[in-house]
Amino acid sequence: MKLLRNVGTTTKAILLAGLLGACQTENDSTLAPQASANVSDRNAKTAAAPLLIKDGNMVLEYTTQGRVQLWKEINPGTNKYRAYTYTATTVTGYESYIGGNSTSFPSYYYLDANGRCEESSASGKTCKYEYDAQGRLTKCYMKNLPNERIEFGYNASGNLSTINYFDKYDNNTRELSFSYGNPTIEDKTPLNPEALWQFSGVSKYLPLFGTFSTKLVKVVGDKKLPWNGAAFGAWTYDYSFTPDGYVKTVIATKADASSSSTERKYSAPLAQ
Repeated sequence: MKLLRNVGTTTKAILLAGLLGACQTENDSTLAPQASANVSDRNAKTAAAPLLIKDGNMVLEYTTQGRVQLWKEINPGTNKYRAYTYTATTVTGYESYIGGNSTSFPSYYYLDANGRCEESSASGKTCKYEYDAQGRLTKCYMKNLPNERIEFGYNASGNLSTINYFDKYDNNTRELSFSYGNPTIEDKTPLNPEALWQFSGVSKYLPLFGTFSTKLVKVVGDKKLPWNGAAFGAWTYDYSFTPDGYVKTVIATKADASSSSTERKYSAPLAQ
């Protein structure tokens, strides 16, 4: 098993390798990070796709035991990181201070027979998940308040089209709508939708919830319900790309013309 890390230019360089496993976790034993491969080992293997190693302020590190999986989410701004271990049925995360040994705020992801998350306990919230016959997430709800939930709809191409919010009284209070532009652009490193990790407190980067979309979203509409016909919120997304088609910069613009920009970085196309 090899340890794969990303670090900045002011710290020691650690080699990265492999390809992040797609939406499943099937290892039979807990991963324990070990030393990274040397250059000759790495060059002797077949090149694989780049890994996302930086998303805005978040730095990502990976580890592999037959496949590459997320090991750490590091936030230098808070001086904290969350590290993950894997078994065939559970993914476990703990928060630590950078350079420290103590752990706190555990998060747990319990997997079904297909490696998808069927229950999570994270950020003080316990949620359950339901999937359709195509393995797409259709519902996420609070375990102790099942009416409080979000539901996911998909278009004819299989890409996420709507997310509807329901309160504990079963009232539909909000709807997000997703469109992808024409022509659509491939999303080579899809992440969990913002609505999912805001609602359930799960990781943005753990691919345990099926595939939401293979395309880059262009516009997200945000409508309060019941709708009275008034104008509703919207975000427009623009992208710049690396030469091989990976998103380099995400620019999100609100209806009031205010905007934010997020930079992404990737490992070289190394091998596992």
